[in-house]
Amino acid sequence: EKLSGWQGAKLHAHVFGIHGQGPGVSHLGGVMSVSNVEALETVRLFELWVEQSLFEGRLNIRFVQLAADSEFFVSETAAQFFNGTFGWPGSAAANMLQGGPAYPLATPGIRVTVKPADDVALLAAIYNGSPADPDAADGQRDNRHGLSFRVEDPPLVMAEAQFGYVFGLPGKFKAGGWHEFSNFADKLTDARIEGNWGGYAVLDQGLWKDAAQSINFLARVSAAPERQNEIGFYADAGLVFSGFMPGRPNDTLGFAAGYGRVSPRVRARQMADGASVVSDYEAVIELNYSAEIVPGWSIAPDFHYIWHPGGGAENPRNPGEAIGDTVVVGLRTNINY
Repeated sequence: EKLSGWQGAKLHAHVFGIHGQGPGVSHLGGVMSVSNVEALETVRLFELWVEQSLFEGRLNIRFVQLAADSEFFVSETAAQFFNGTFGWPGSAAANMLQGGPAYPLATPGIRVTVKPADDVALLAAIYNGSPADPDAADGQRDNRHGLSFRVEDPPLVMAEAQFGYVFGLPGKFKAGGWHEFSNFADKLTDARIEGNWGGYAVLDQGLWKDAAQSINFLARVSAAPERQNEIGFYADAGLVFSGFMPGRPNDTLGFAAGYGRVSPRVRARQMADGASVVSDYEAVIELNYSAEIVPGWSIAPDFHYIWHPGGGAENPRNPGEAIGDTVVVGLRTNINY
């Protein structure tokens, strides 16, 4: 607005410098990544968009290169957690082409939000259907720097309704769904299936608040057709406790659990092929504590326990055996300035 008099607009660019190799790729191979910052080592353009707000914020349009996990299927309470599944769920990452438009891969698209009331929002978006070549063995390597700007794939459409309310304490309920227009293969027979879809619900609810102390709850559930999807059912839930450590009002403690059930058709195909290991489910619990050292700097020790990594995938180091249940312990520091 200051430069040109263009009112109600924003320009946003988001670039990552990603270093090192995380434990999820190098050791676990799970559906639910133990780190929500783990990705291919590279410098990558993520989102690049223009946003226009109209009618006193009742209508908002965002377009160019977008990530669905910035706005759809998101729990605000889940920002406490480091496992990737509590951001963009492992079910969406497993079922959508190349993991869907989510970290670290964004894709061209347009999103429209309408707010008919202060506590109601209706979102709809259409994206290019795959953030990298759908046939690529590794989408992150195919679109290594986020500059592919693919527009040739059949589209992915997402829609979500958000409702804010006060039930003792404030809460928010979201319900949405997605549809991909590409062709998919039946997980058992390889027959061609036109399109893919799924639905989901998200709940963020305050449970208790007193001065600087609070307890917040999150829950999400999603389902997708098991014919063409690896994960047919997914659910997670968590609690975040804030301000309970004496003299440390900005410290937070979080506990969350997630579960994804592998499609019976995937299991049936594995058995028909004579696999020595048959997938069933993957589950994870996470416990972390974020301690503020000084304003803007926090350190958070983190603990994960993972059942059946990869849904019970075969261990490449010990053929014929499944990857064992796994403990992951980590430490993250955040600096804001």
